[in-house]
Order: sequence, then structure tokens, then C-alpha cells
Amino acid sequence: MAESLGTKPVEGAERRRRANVRLAIILASIAATFFAGVIVARYVGGMEFGMSFVGVVALVLLVFAIARNLRDK
Repeated sequence: MAESLGTKPVEGAERRRRANVRLAIILASIAATFFAGVIVARYVGGMEFGMSFVGVVALVLLVFAIARNLRDK
């Protein structure tokens, strides 16, 4: 019984850590997407293309996140 009580906080801490790492990766990918959109807009020369690029990538990220949550349930 003492063994099972000792492992629960560790499992909870590990689960929380994995969730934090996953969130950090998602936020970093969103930031990288916006930076890439700005750089692409500079090279292409039009703000419309840059904003379209950012919009499409953000939409893909949202679809991926929603699909992942639906798959887990």
C-alpha cells in the first residue's frame, strides 16, 4: 500500500510535465509560423500572401490539434 501511495505523485508530476512540454511545443510552432509568415511576406513583396500563409498554417495547426483531441477520446 505504501508503494502505490508513493508512485501517484510521481505519475501526476510526470503527466503534468509532459502536458507542459506539449504546450510549449505548440506555442513555439505558432510563434515560428508567424515569423515565417513575416519573412515570406518580405520576400514575396505582398502583405496579402504573408497573411494568407499565416492563416493557412494556423488553420492546419488547429485542425491537427482538434483531430488529436478527438482521437484521444
